[in-house]
Amino acid sequence: MKKKLYNFFVLLVFATAGAEAQTAGYHYQAPVIGNPADEFYNIVLTPEINAHVKTDYSDLRIVNDSGKWVPHLVRIPNNEIVKDAVTRHRKILKKAGTKVLTEIITEGNGKEISNLVFTLKNAVTERYCTLTGSDDLKSWFIINDSIRIITVKRDGGDISDFELRFPPVSYKYFKISINNNGKEPLNIIHAGTIGVSETPGRFRHYPAVNNPTCTLFQKDSAKISFIRVEQSAPFHFETIALKLSGVKYYNRMADLYFPVSVHHSFSNPGRLVQSFTVSNNSTLQFRVPVSNAKTFYILIRNEDNLPLKVDDVKTLFDYRVATVYLERSNNYKLLLDNAGETAANYDLSLEDIPLRDSISQTTIGNITALPTTAGQVQPQDNSPKIIWLTIGLAAIALGFFTYRLLTDMSRSKS
Repeated sequence: MKKKLYNFFVLLVFATAGAEAQTAGYHYQAPVIGNPADEFYNIVLTPEINAHVKTDYSDLRIVNDSGKWVPHLVRIPNNEIVKDAVTRHRKILKKAGTKVLTEIITEGNGKEISNLVFTLKNAVTERYCTLTGSDDLKSWFIINDSIRIITVKRDGGDISDFELRFPPVSYKYFKISINNNGKEPLNIIHAGTIGVSETPGRFRHYPAVNNPTCTLFQKDSAKISFIRVEQSAPFHFETIALKLSGVKYYNRMADLYFPVSVHHSFSNPGRLVQSFTVSNNSTLQFRVPVSNAKTFYILIRNEDNLPLKVDDVKTLFDYRVATVYLERSNNYKLLLDNAGETAANYDLSLEDIPLRDSISQTTIGNITALPTTAGQVQPQDNSPKIIWLTIGLAAIALGFFTYRLLTDMSRSKS
C-alpha cells in the first residue's frame, strides 16, 4: 500500500513538471481547427506560420490538451515525387514566314508555364523574337519583346531545337514573332513545353507559395543599381523572382546580400550570399539558400549600360506541410517561436504515413501571443502558480511520508 501511494505522488509531481517543461519558452500559439476523425492530417505551413519559426522548423511544436508534444513530420511533398522530365506537345495553330518575320501561334492550356520548346529543320542561327499571350486569339499581351534565339543541332538526324524561357504565365495561346532581318524564315515543325511527367498514381505537384508583397527602394550609381527589399515579416524564402524594365536587351551580373547587423545600408549591405545573371531571355527566378531575412539587398552591375528598373521583387518558398496524427477526442495547438529550442527526435517517419497523396488538411486559427502568467510561459517568468503547485504537492508528499515514518517508528518501539 505504501509503495502504491509513493508511486502516485511521485508521478503526479513529475507529470506536472514535465508538461510545463515541454511547453515553456514559446512566444506564440495557434489552435488546430478540424480533426473529426482519428487519422493523419496535413497542416499547411503558411507564410504567417513561417514568420514565427526558424527556417529549419526546429521550434515548431504540436501539443495536446495536456501540453504534451505530438509527433509530427515536416514534409516537402514535391520532393517525394519521382520527377521525370517530359516534353508535352503544343499544337501549332498558325505558321507563316517571310524574310521579314516568322510568326507561330501555339496552344497553351491556361495553366502556368515558363518555357516553350520548338523543333525545326536543321538550322544554325541566332535571332530575336517577341513573345505574346492571349486567351481569345484577339487581344494579345506582351510577355517578352526581346528573347534571344539560339538553335542547337541534335545528335543525328536533320533537326534542331531552341527554347524560350520566361516568367511563369497562364495564357491559352502564345504567339512567337521571330525577326528574320532579311534572312530566310525558320522551318518550325513542332512545339512543346518541358515539364514533369504526371503518371497516374504519382503525387500531386504543388506550386511555390508567394509571400506577401515586398517593399522596394532603388538607388542607381554610375555602375551599380542598389535595391533594398523589405518583407513585412521574416517570411521564409528560397526563391526570388524579379520583374525588370527600362532596357530592352540586357545580360548582367547581380549579387544578393543579407545584412549581418542592424547597421546596414546601400554602402554596407552585409554578407554576399549568391551571384546570378539577369537577362531578357530568362525566367528571372533564382534559387537561393533558405532564409527568413526581413531585409536584403540586390546589387545589379550595370557596367557602362543604362540602369535597369526593378519593378517588383517576390519571395517564394516550396510548399510544406506538417503531417501529424490527431485524435478527434483531443484538442491541439501549435507552439511557435522558441529561440532556444532544438529539433525534436520523434520516431515518426514517412513509412509510417499511408496514402500521403490523399491526407486531409486541417486548418489553423489565429496566431496569438502567449500570456506571460497562466498557460505557456517563458522560462524566466517562473510562473507562481506552477511553483506553488509543485511546492504544495511536495509538501503533501513529505508530510505523508513523515507521518508514515513516525508511525512505523512508534510501532517498532512498542
